[in-house]
Amino acid sequence: MAAGWNILLITTTSSDVIIKDKDKSPTWINTNQYPSLYYGESFYQLLKMNNWTSVFVFTDESAVVYYSFVSRQTLSLLKLKHVHATSVTYSSKIGELNFDGLLEEFSRRSRIMLVFAQPPQLRKLLLAAHSKNMTNGEHGIYRDTAIRPQDFRKLHMEIRR
Repeated sequence: MAAGWNILLITTTSSDVIIKDKDKSPTWINTNQYPSLYYGESFYQLLKMNNWTSVFVFTDESAVVYYSFVSRQTLSLLKLKHVHATSVTYSSKIGELNFDGLLEEFSRRSRIMLVFAQPPQLRKLLLAAHSKNMTNGEHGIYRDTAIRPQDFRKLHMEIRR
């Protein structure tokens, strides 16, 4: 309908592949690179390419619904792929999380953390990680991204250089 009216429509995310089809949706601009079928696959490919067999998944259930949705999709896929995942959820609306305690648990369970939370919570987590000297390369903390699985090989090669 937007195309028929020649109206530009800009969105942040979509799950419909038709929106990516320039012939069918010529006036629809999407700032996110992937449809929902990639949720979880990107993280799985990252783990697989680095031979990581366990992951710690941290989710703020009070954040935008997107984060808890992608977290659930990712955890389901990791379970299917037999990746050991430890999942911790909390609600930032209820109270402040003890990030030091979370990081201690993370350190006991895995070296890799996937974070599904809004930027203020991520910032607190990263500041706590820095204060515990966990940002020196021994641990990896990844936030949900807009990278398609097929782009991981290129990204992986760039990181390795």
